[in-house]
Amino acid sequence: MKAKILLAALIAFSLLSCNNESSQVAADETEFNAEQTEVQGTDAASLTLNNGKKWQADENTNMHASNMNALVENFRAQTNNDDETYQVFAADLQNELAYLVRDCRMKGPDHDALHLWLEPVMADAKALEKAATAAEGKPIAEKLSINISKFNEYFEYAH
Repeated sequence: MKAKILLAALIAFSLLSCNNESSQVAADETEFNAEQTEVQGTDAASLTLNNGKKWQADENTNMHASNMNALVENFRAQTNNDDETYQVFAADLQNELAYLVRDCRMKGPDHDALHLWLEPVMADAKALEKAATAAEGKPIAEKLSINISKFNEYFEYAH
């Protein structure tokens, strides 16, 4: 359990400081602690199009978002979602989020828009991971699935 919490914290920290120099880690950690409360309450509804057009996402981001959408589809296709199924779904999403953060290369306004999409996804994935039962996990998984699917509404591959 401690390992999962540590992994979630590292993912969130990495996301908030992706592409920063290692000399800034201490300052970023302080910023992460202050911003973590904001991430919990972030709603994907604050994400808008870029003057009517989709934001540009790089190849790695598109790949990981696609992988997360596939995880959602596989989860939805299962007919017997018990407590363990929800935990496996949460763990798989956390792993994909870790890869997305690790591979983050975006910058500028497109990167800022990505955070508006990603922060609620991370918060939902963390909440799903904490769900003790399928009944507790079901509404979280539904919200998470909706938030993940919004990626294709707001982002496209920048060739």
